[in-house]
Amino acid sequence: MMSLAKKEEHVLQQMQQHLLQTQLCLHSCRKLFDRYLDNDAAACEALWLEVQDSEHQADVLRRSVYDLLSEGAFLPLLRGDLHRLVDALDDVAGVGEDLTDKLVCEHPALPAVVVPPLQSIFDKTMNQLEEMVQVVQLFLRDHTAVSVRAHEGLQRILTMEHEIDLIEHQLTRSLFASGLSLAEKMHVKQVLSQMAEISNRIEDVVDCLAEIMIKFQA
Repeated sequence: MMSLAKKEEHVLQQMQQHLLQTQLCLHSCRKLFDRYLDNDAAACEALWLEVQDSEHQADVLRRSVYDLLSEGAFLPLLRGDLHRLVDALDDVAGVGEDLTDKLVCEHPALPAVVVPPLQSIFDKTMNQLEEMVQVVQLFLRDHTAVSVRAHEGLQRILTMEHEIDLIEHQLTRSLFASGLSLAEKMHVKQVLSQMAEISNRIEDVVDCLAEIMIKFQA
């Protein structure tokens, strides 16, 4: 039978792997979006499979973390926090998968005028992702330490989330003021909303982490 210390070490290792799969999922999602703009259907299909695989691996690791926590790894307070954190991380991969499903299955037409703001949103989202990965890694290495670097990373993520919200708002206004048909507007808006949702889910992760860090400060 695995000792309590080994279970706790295994939880942190599984969460590290889950974080990696989430990161891989979003990198494949970004590549797929770029290839979609290039009209490279074959590359999109291959990258869609990569996204599916990373998201599935993240699901498997999430359930493994659940099992270890249910077997008594960590004190009850931290156990609940880790459960919420891995859930929030899993949602990041999930919304990335949703976006690629829409692109590959529905083939929405993206007018040239909407492409630069969408690319800007994705650029900022990927920067958020890298900050999130670094901050979560800091936490997993020593969950009792409150790091200045972690606080700075959280602030940068929140700043970028606000910038993404502004771009989303401006693009939504210009989109519905355009001469596109309502169906075309709605399809582009769905892509925009799903893309921006990745940023919102990353914000959920850092909100969860910030709450945990406050508990350790207390």
